[in-house]
Amino acid sequence: MPRGVWFCAASDPLRSGELRRLGLPALLTEAEGWSNSFLPIELVARAGKADVAILPMAAIDSLPLIAQFVSSTVLIEVDTQWIDSAPSTLAILAGLQNRIAGVVARGPRAAAWAVRAVGPEVPVWTVPDAAVRAIELKAAALHFDIGTPHPDPHDLPDSFELWFAEPGDRIDHEEVAALVRSWQPPSGQAVVVAAPETRVWLQQAGLDFKGFDWSPDRLQSALTRANRCVFFGPQTASQSRRRAMALRSGGTASRGHRSDDEVLSPTAVGRAWSFILESLRPGVVSTRERGAVLIALDLIQDLDVALPLIDAMTDRGGIDLRIVVTGWLHRRSPRVAQELADRDLKPLIFSRDALLSGTAPSLDGVGGVVSFAESSLPAHERAHALTRRARSLRIPTFSFQHGVENVGLTRLDHEDGEAPSLLSDHIFAWGPVSAGVQASRDLRPRLVHVGRLAQSPKPTAELSGALTTFRSIVAVFENLHWNRYDNAWRRRFLADCVEFAALNPERAVLIKPHHGGLWTVRNTHQFPQWPTNLVLADPTDPFWEPFTAPSILQVADLVITTPSTVALDAVQAGKRVAVAAYGLSLPAYEPLPLLNGLQDWRNFAAAEQLTDEALRRASFLMKTAAGDRPAESALDYLLTTMSERAGMRLRHAAPLEAVP
Repeated sequence: MPRGVWFCAASDPLRSGELRRLGLPALLTEAEGWSNSFLPIELVARAGKADVAILPMAAIDSLPLIAQFVSSTVLIEVDTQWIDSAPSTLAILAGLQNRIAGVVARGPRAAAWAVRAVGPEVPVWTVPDAAVRAIELKAAALHFDIGTPHPDPHDLPDSFELWFAEPGDRIDHEEVAALVRSWQPPSGQAVVVAAPETRVWLQQAGLDFKGFDWSPDRLQSALTRANRCVFFGPQTASQSRRRAMALRSGGTASRGHRSDDEVLSPTAVGRAWSFILESLRPGVVSTRERGAVLIALDLIQDLDVALPLIDAMTDRGGIDLRIVVTGWLHRRSPRVAQELADRDLKPLIFSRDALLSGTAPSLDGVGGVVSFAESSLPAHERAHALTRRARSLRIPTFSFQHGVENVGLTRLDHEDGEAPSLLSDHIFAWGPVSAGVQASRDLRPRLVHVGRLAQSPKPTAELSGALTTFRSIVAVFENLHWNRYDNAWRRRFLADCVEFAALNPERAVLIKPHHGGLWTVRNTHQFPQWPTNLVLADPTDPFWEPFTAPSILQVADLVITTPSTVALDAVQAGKRVAVAAYGLSLPAYEPLPLLNGLQDWRNFAAAEQLTDEALRRASFLMKTAAGDRPAESALDYLLTTMSERAGMRLRHAAPLEAVP
């Protein structure tokens, strides 16, 4: 039996209207063979796996949790309230074109808003809000264990006319103006049953009435006792639903179109939802139909992020894997070709210009595109262009967090001004879900929290042999982004490093420039008193080029780094590590020890490995890279998403409308 999990954003779905909009359809579709749950979004971790998850737009920030705990097939419900929302909300939905299975809109205007966001290729169905009687609403509440108010004393007047609104109803300004202008009961009193905010609005607009708070029982009583239910102004979707509800509940009201009443019945709405759910049921997709995984490598640092995923793919087998390497990277880093050759993998090599222009690589037969540093920054523009091209072809795109301070993801400021944009549909993040709040509002729903992929260090026998004459090894690491620090900061850091090495000639201080930065390599001439035990691991030297941070960390007894992801590498390798701060505010690296001068270097090196320091490292690790089996989890998610999107392509040649 297929299973669906329906979520509500509010803790009280009765008062928010979500019990009517989503809870009742969840109950109705069970008659069509579905097993459904209806839960507050805060219980997502306990929801269990399902074939389809139905999520209101108000809970869109929880999409990463839905993907993690429930299903990658997600249907977004868009209520009419979103029509007037800020443009940023439209941008959030637009960024999910390749991540969601479709949108259910509550009326033509909401559908038009959704289509404007997701485009014509994503299915957008229009299903009205049902005209629900109190007994039907209470049945849904009982079925899903949702509390309802106790019956109210019905202190209604003996003779009255009624206007009402239910939670979640969109009331147009024209309807309020018409009420104030035209509603004058010939006999009895004007009664309004609605939420407090609606009643206050009517009072401020100048309407004279006796008001009552909304509850299912009170409204049912008012509908059956009123002389008539009034409806003024243009016939909106909300007004049509309320008129149909009044008539279904035994009230007196002018009838709308007969077809409206039929379409708005719970039976018709339940059938519409059943049609949508059936169309989204995942089917069996073959490996050929799923398509190839295309991995793009362009920057020197891409390889270390990619290798754990590549290894997971080759270990699993049965995956059509295509690896694209830019000509620049192929020439600049021989290690890339060697690592791939060691795995019997032959990459496709294209120029950077070919990726930028879109002439290569071919995306025929590709079911997913993976990059490792994708953004609108110039350094990432090749991956950005490839991602844009894949998305235009409806191919799901994936990228990875590539640093503790990942600009646009965990770091919103940028030294060149505005933070860059990221296009990828799915962004694998290192930290726990709680860390996602650092990302921009439009990016949060696209995060997939898997942890940091573990790197595969090169065996260190050759490296250890080069340093056997020293009693201990302190590894010092340079940052890629040296332009974030002024020249005085950089000179002070390197001067302290030189003096720290001179203090103990029996200790090797191995300084490792970043493969992509090389600042120390280019500036050694500024320090003529270079101690013999200060070893420069120059990546431009063929001996040192294969040894990246994970390899060097294996032989290090102590680690000192500029603000860099190496701090996390060291913690994951179980090494004592401190971060050079020199007056900088470094919240991303808290609570690791921070160095502000030579004396701090000396104190850190001389300290015993205390449990307090170990606790600091554990705290840093849990907030920065929490996750079990990250490579396997990322691969599971990637393949599941590719299969789900392939199934959608096979089922939906064009968007379908559930309700005419």
